[in-house]
Amino acid sequence: MSLKSSNPAVQNLEPVNIFGVRVDRLRAEEVLAEVENYLGGDRARRIYFVYANCLNVAYSDQEFREILKRADLVLNDGLGLEIAGRVLGKPFPENLCGTDFLPLVLERAGRLGKSVYLLGGKPGNVEACGERLAREIPGIKLVGIQSGYFTDEALVTDSIRAARPDLLLVGMGVPIQEKLIDRWIPALPVRLAIGVGAFLDFYSGAVPRAPLWVRRRRMEWLFRLVREPRRLWRRYLVGNMTFLLRLLRFRLAGDKG
Repeated sequence: MSLKSSNPAVQNLEPVNIFGVRVDRLRAEEVLAEVENYLGGDRARRIYFVYANCLNVAYSDQEFREILKRADLVLNDGLGLEIAGRVLGKPFPENLCGTDFLPLVLERAGRLGKSVYLLGGKPGNVEACGERLAREIPGIKLVGIQSGYFTDEALVTDSIRAARPDLLLVGMGVPIQEKLIDRWIPALPVRLAIGVGAFLDFYSGAVPRAPLWVRRRRMEWLFRLVREPRRLWRRYLVGNMTFLLRLLRFRLAGDKG
């Protein structure tokens, strides 16, 4: 779903269609203005970040692709999306790397005195993430914590329902987190749910980020590959090339959205 907002701060640049997924083209401040609207709204909203691997999954997973279409915002994350925007003639105004952008979302929520529930990450990491949030984000109200390692969905949804968070962060990897949000959110008293990937593990400090100069060059994927080659080689080496080839075919087919 492309952004349609009454907020004058939002420029409403036309989104770009990548493999049938419409990705919004917004600056950070414009997204934060929408976050503030969503947190003050009266219905559940959904925000997802997409990068090259996400769109590779969406290319072959129709259910996931439809879930992304139902989102309120789909935001660009990383070099692959930057290349895609340029190739398709609709460049993104800036890179909205989820791990860097989410602290800004939490700061805005804290400024508004909103509550947050953390779901996902490894046991121990999500607790450390919560401790850091409580320590570093003034005004944030942490009302629940649950690692991504659970077997009883009903217990988790009951916990979220009892906590009634304004903001639900779900970090369980693509496409599990998006499918979970899409399935759960209509029945939960949540104003905004965001799929956050590995953010909870990163923010806990248990998983190191790439140096700033590497991140500025959009090369954090290479840093992660070097650290975890067995787990990530297929995603980055095979996946990145697959994404670029699919992008070329998509461009040649002339379907730019």
